[in-house]
Amino acid sequence: MQSDALRELRAVMARAGVAAYVVPSGDDHMSEYIADRDKRRAFLSGFNGDAGTAVITQQMAAMWTDSRFFLQATKQLSAEWTLMREREPQTPSIEAWLNQNIPENSLVGIDPALVPKRTATRMSSGLAEKKNKLQFLRENLVDQVWKNPPPYSSAPAKVHALKYAGVPFEEKLAEVRGKMAAEGAATFVVSALAEVAWLFNIRGADVPCSPFLRSYAAITPDSAILFADKDKVPADVLTHFGDKVKVQPYDSVVEFVAGEAADKKVWLDQLSCNILLYNAVPEVKLIDKPSPIHGMKSLKNNAELDGIKEAQLRDAAAFVQLLHWLDDVAHDTKAQTGMTEMTIVDKLEEFRAQQEGYAGPSFVTIAGTGANGAIIHNEPTHEKCAPVDFGAMLLFDAGGQYLCGTTDTTRTIHFGTPSAFEKECWTRVLKGHIALASAVFPAGTASPALDAFARQSLWQVGLNYAHGTGHGVGAYLGVHEGPQGISTSTFYEPMQKFQTCTIEPGFYKEGAFGIRLENEVVTVEHKSGFLCFEVLTFVPFDVKLLDMSLITAEERKWLNEYHASCLAKVAPRLQCGDLEWLRQHTQPL
Repeated sequence: MQSDALRELRAVMARAGVAAYVVPSGDDHMSEYIADRDKRRAFLSGFNGDAGTAVITQQMAAMWTDSRFFLQATKQLSAEWTLMREREPQTPSIEAWLNQNIPENSLVGIDPALVPKRTATRMSSGLAEKKNKLQFLRENLVDQVWKNPPPYSSAPAKVHALKYAGVPFEEKLAEVRGKMAAEGAATFVVSALAEVAWLFNIRGADVPCSPFLRSYAAITPDSAILFADKDKVPADVLTHFGDKVKVQPYDSVVEFVAGEAADKKVWLDQLSCNILLYNAVPEVKLIDKPSPIHGMKSLKNNAELDGIKEAQLRDAAAFVQLLHWLDDVAHDTKAQTGMTEMTIVDKLEEFRAQQEGYAGPSFVTIAGTGANGAIIHNEPTHEKCAPVDFGAMLLFDAGGQYLCGTTDTTRTIHFGTPSAFEKECWTRVLKGHIALASAVFPAGTASPALDAFARQSLWQVGLNYAHGTGHGVGAYLGVHEGPQGISTSTFYEPMQKFQTCTIEPGFYKEGAFGIRLENEVVTVEHKSGFLCFEVLTFVPFDVKLLDMSLITAEERKWLNEYHASCLAKVAPRLQCGDLEWLRQHTQPL
C-alpha cells in the first residue's frame, strides 16, 4: 500500500516536471547529524538511520545506505521501498539505477542546498549517459508534503569558555588568514557547523547531540562575519565578538558570496559546501580546496586535551554506576520485570546528569540486547524497543557531551553464561582492540595499515566486521571528526600527534548477537620517535566473556594494567557500592 507521503510527493513531482526526486540525508551544511526539521528522508521513508539517500520515481522508491544500517533499514522500510545495499557488487549506483528506471531525456530533481559539489557532479555525469539531467529545485518538494514539520531550535548560542577552548578566536582567525594569503584567497567561506563553532569559540543547540549553531562564516583579511539567526546571538556572544566579528542574517550568505566573487578570489571546500553556494562563485574566481580548519581543529591543544580527559573520567564514573546497576538487576528477577533497552538508555542519562557540565548525549545511544546487538546502530526509542534478555549479550554504545569534552564508549557484556563461540568472538575483538591500542607506528602510516591490527585476530578464523575501526572525536564538538580515522578505506588522512580517535573493532552475528569494544585514544610520541596511542577511556571490560586460552601473556598484562588504571582514575569519583563494584571488576587476571 502506497503511503500518503509518497503519493503526495509523486503528485508534486509531476507538477514540477521531474521523473524522479532524490532526497539526501543531510542539511545545508552536509552535516552527519541534523536538526529534526531537516530529517526529510526519515519523514518520507520511516528509516531514521544516520546515512541514506532516498530516490523516488512515479512507480518505485529505493533507499541507498551503507552496511552499518542494513538490518535497521530492513526493519524500518515498508514493502513499498527497495533497500539498496551500498558497496555490494550487485548494487548499482543511484545514477545507473535511475537510467534503468526512468525514460531517456528525463529530469531528476534535487534540492541544491542539500547536495555537495562532488555528488552533484557525479550524478550529472552518470545521468548524462542516458541523456537524463539533474535538475536543481530550490523549493524542496518534500517540504511541500510535510505537514507541520518540527521547527528549528530557538536556543541561543553560547560562548565556549577559553579555559576549554585553549586558544582565543582572534588567534584562530589570524592563522586562517595566513593560510588564505598563501592560497591567494580574498574570502574564505566556512560551511561546516563544527568549523564555525570551533573558529569563533561558540557553541549552539540547533543540532541534536552536537553543540552547533546553524550558521556560516566568511573570513576576509580585515573582517569576519557570522551568518546566523540574529535572535539566537545574545548579548554575551556579541560582547565576546567585540568588533572582530559581525553578525548577518543566515539567509544572506549566498548573496554575500556572489557579491564577493564578482571581483575577488573565494575559497570554498566542496566537501562541506552545498552546490547552491558553490555555484554562486564563477570558476575563474574559485579556490576549491579542503578547509584549513578541518585539520586545525583536529590537533588538540593542552586545554582541549585536559578537558577531554576530564570528560572521559566523568563519563567513566557514570558508566560504572550503570554497569553496577545492571549487575544488580541481573541478579534480581523481580527488578527485571518490564526492563527494556530504553530503560538502560534512560538510566545512563540519569547517572550522567549527576556529572558536572553534562550537556547531553553526543549521539543517539545504541543499545542492543541479544540479536539486536547485531544491528550495528540499533537505536531504541520509547515507542520501539526490545525487552532485555538477561540470558544474552548486551551491546551498549554511548557518548556524552560535556562542556569540557566529548566522549564515545562501547562495551559488550553478558548477563548469563556465554557460549564458547560468544567468548571466542568477544576475545578476538578484544585482542584486536589491544593490538591497535598497543601499536607503534611511523608518522604518515596509512589508515588501512593501522586498521589491520584490529582485524587480524578475527581474520585468522574467517571473521570480520563491516564498519571502520576508528574515527576522530571533537572537543565539545561533533563525536565524529576528521580528517583522521582508522579504516580499510584510504579516505582518512594518517594520524598526527595530538589527534584523538576511537578504537572500536567488533563482530556481528546476524540474528544472534553483536560485539563492539570501544575506547578513545590520543596520538602521542613514542619513546622511539614514532607515534603511539594514549588511552583516554577508563571503563572496565566484562572479563566474564574472556577466553583465557586465546590471549597471550602480553595481552593479559595490557588488560591488567588497563583495569588498574580504571580503578586508580575512576575510584575517587565513586562512592560505596559503586566503588566496591569497580574494585571487584578490575582485579588482575
